[in-house]
Amino acid sequence: MSVKGLVETDKGITIETGEWPADIDEDGKRYVEIIIQGKEKPLIVRQISFTLEDEVCYRIAYARGKDFYPRTDLGEQQHAAEAPGKLTFSVNTTLKPNERLHVRLFPWSTRQDKELHFQMKECTFEGTEIE
Repeated sequence: MSVKGLVETDKGITIETGEWPADIDEDGKRYVEIIIQGKEKPLIVRQISFTLEDEVCYRIAYARGKDFYPRTDLGEQQHAAEAPGKLTFSVNTTLKPNERLHVRLFPWSTRQDKELHFQMKECTFEGTEIE
């Protein structure tokens, strides 16, 4: 897992500048990224699941390649839930041998906040290699 425009602290993940602006949508320069790479055989990636803790709005999407284009949005939460908990998103895409799938969570806050931290835990992918 890597972050851009964010930092990991002992409280969780927060904005790099130290204060979240009041936003209504994602900032493409601020995300958590997880990369899945296929091995020698094609891989069907069926779903991703993780636990999201604390109040944060988000959009989750995937794409192939570093430029993250074209992308496919998997889901979003435009209004922060107090404890979103375990989230599961259907991906249903096939990776060619050695191809990478970039999955990004774009977080934002609808209110200005210096204390907002969130945690993304227990991230799992379900898939099947094709013979």
